[in-house]
Amino acid sequence: MMVAPLTLESPEVAAVNANGSLTGDQRRMLGRNLYGERWKELAASLGWIAISLVMLRILLPVVVSLVPTLLDNGRRGGTPVKFRTGTVTLPLWAMLKWFLVLVALAYVTAFCVQVKRLVSFLRARHGVLHGHIESVVGEVRHRDGQLIAIFAGRQVRPWDTRAMAGVAPGVYRFFLLPRFDWLLSAQRLRDWERPTADEESLTTRHSLGVVNGFDPAALPDNRAGRLTPEQARWLRESAPDIGWRMFVLFGFSIALGLGGAVAYVGAALQRGVTRDRIEGIVAGLAWAAIWTYLLAKQFMDNTKQKRDADEGQVLVHEGTVTKWEGWRYHDQDGTNTWVYRYECGVGQFEVSREAFRALADGLAHRVYYTPQRKQLVNIELVPRRADETWQGG
Repeated sequence: MMVAPLTLESPEVAAVNANGSLTGDQRRMLGRNLYGERWKELAASLGWIAISLVMLRILLPVVVSLVPTLLDNGRRGGTPVKFRTGTVTLPLWAMLKWFLVLVALAYVTAFCVQVKRLVSFLRARHGVLHGHIESVVGEVRHRDGQLIAIFAGRQVRPWDTRAMAGVAPGVYRFFLLPRFDWLLSAQRLRDWERPTADEESLTTRHSLGVVNGFDPAALPDNRAGRLTPEQARWLRESAPDIGWRMFVLFGFSIALGLGGAVAYVGAALQRGVTRDRIEGIVAGLAWAAIWTYLLAKQFMDNTKQKRDADEGQVLVHEGTVTKWEGWRYHDQDGTNTWVYRYECGVGQFEVSREAFRALADGLAHRVYYTPQRKQLVNIELVPRRADETWQGG
């Protein structure tokens, strides 16, 4: 006979959570959920640890025997290597020894990094299974025919997906692990009850704006359409770099492309135009054009962001915000990266994984952004009118 799953409103579960403990079912389910979320990272870390240990077992005896002779010039010698334009004597044996040492150091570094990640996972597991349970005030809403739980403007996840069954929309006292957004149980808040001072403080510390890296204290100014001095200073400091290092890098790349194109033009004028020389001219000019575009874009982004900081204006958009995640192709360095975004009527805003997960997808939010670069500076869930004072609005 199957036993019906416990719901968020089960009194026996809420009583255990109110005392700061997890039930046995919650402990097992949360542990399973954590492994389900992190199994790829965990498998990768264990795999790299195993590979590093095997390679170090092979390399270390060799490296230990080579270390005393690394700086021994008498034994270094030289090996003639023939190239098209001539013969060069290279210390190949010394180069091989240094290469093996560097490879061994790389595997030592990889081993340490993966052990650190494994320790972080174990700490996260301990935080989930033995973390401090908090009492907060939140609400249950309908979204596209489904029930979702919201606390401090951010969506929280029930410890068991079946636990939302039979829970009516409304305002509740939640027991949860706020660091991980795990909702454990709920008690319907009666009309005369209000959040405690501790619950209001926790709401401020864990709001949707905070998980995006924004200050909740800035919301009154942002609602009035202006930046706070702290936000303006942050915009100036985080503006895309146009310092001397960038000019050296970009200038060298542009000069390299133009220099190559000029060299091919000179060869074409002196010895005639050939297909190879035309391709060389086009490739050099294209290379220079790409880096010139990147330099101009960096400069324009810097100018726009500093103008936003100086003008101190904030635009507000109120409407449905949805989430999107996927590959971003053709990055500046040629790599593809996995990105998380908020999407609304005024555009897209790239966010962190934690901020992405915290958004209540498909609900109305107020988005605060700068007019020039359209950079997100704050966000909040639009409260239901009856509960507005309980949602920090």
